[in-house]
Amino acid sequence: SQIQPVDALGAIASVNQVVVVGDERQLPPTTFFAKMTGSQSEDDEGEGAQVADIESILGLFTARGLPQRMLRWHYRSRHQSLIAVSNSQFYENRLFIVPSPYTQEAGMGLRFHHVPDGVFDSGGTGTNPIEARAVAEAIIRHAKSNPQESLGVATFSVSQRRAIQDELEALRRLNPDTEDFFHAHPSEPFFVKNLENVQGDERDVIMISVGYAKNAQGYMAMRFGPLGSEGGERRLNVLISRAKRACEVYASITDEDIDLERGKGKGVFAFKLFLHYARTGRISLAQTTTREMGSIFEEQVANALIERGYQVHAQVGIAGFFIDLAVADPERPGRYLLGIECDGAEYHSSRSARDRDRLRQAVLEDHGWIIHRIWSADWFQRPREQLERTVAAIDAATRELAERAELG
Repeated sequence: SQIQPVDALGAIASVNQVVVVGDERQLPPTTFFAKMTGSQSEDDEGEGAQVADIESILGLFTARGLPQRMLRWHYRSRHQSLIAVSNSQFYENRLFIVPSPYTQEAGMGLRFHHVPDGVFDSGGTGTNPIEARAVAEAIIRHAKSNPQESLGVATFSVSQRRAIQDELEALRRLNPDTEDFFHAHPSEPFFVKNLENVQGDERDVIMISVGYAKNAQGYMAMRFGPLGSEGGERRLNVLISRAKRACEVYASITDEDIDLERGKGKGVFAFKLFLHYARTGRISLAQTTTREMGSIFEEQVANALIERGYQVHAQVGIAGFFIDLAVADPERPGRYLLGIECDGAEYHSSRSARDRDRLRQAVLEDHGWIIHRIWSADWFQRPREQLERTVAAIDAATRELAERAELG
């Protein structure tokens, strides 16, 4: 999706088979074909009509009706709220999103920071100085408290990017102890970029500065830069999907300030929805799902653990990937001690033994889960023994997580 047709056609012409990988819901490289077809002859008008809106080699192949397959597993985000808006608005809820053993209470996921005093200088610099200062201060706090986590800052405009850089430069002179953070990371260095330049980047933490707000007279213009133009929703999708662990949204407005009658376009609509999710915190692991347990077997396991005094959540997750049972950590709100996998309906619906027994658990463990499996045959034959094994697994998980915390 980032390759222009003119750059790819030579290679394609020399081979027998082509596989094109990309994402039409994110930014294209250029408007190459739109420019090229402007000089076509009338004889080519029919063909030109088909390719005038094609922006990449992926789009060209898609327009030709070639076979497609969607890669549905999403790996980047370590918390489901980081990708939930994109999944809902741009991917028709078709992504498989791995649930996180942490909630927003533990500092993971999507969070909203309202800067109510921020004012947008629409007639002059095109910046929001107060919001820029708030973001620069947050960067310094991150450099001091979480230097091990990579950080990137994305803005809606070049002007706001420069304002943040100016504020940050002043704060760095006052906090020389943070300089190692800005130069130390070998593979994911700190950056401040506007949304047009952020595609392809990812960081542990992404801070987003909206910038746009009411002016000094209290008037809110429904203009949001590139988001209001054709394809603005793709720019938003790029912007909100860069974070691996946390996305911190700084804005002087809320979703309630956006009037869709005045600010039209898919990008503005999606932006309003994104701000709503960020502000309300409704995309949260801590919320219980409305899914029922997969079997009576799972209900029996959950009830037995609850009788032992554990807090158990059933069907934890979103978007096609659910953990049967999860045991909450009473000492650290916002974290799960143990995920319990049962061979219920979800297990038997898997297409292969590899999906059931190896891939699923490996993905969960890579996202920080400690997994314990209970087989239904063992439970029904020896329920007391299996319960004691599960309690022992919870105790072992508690010790392991404590050791992880000590090691940082």
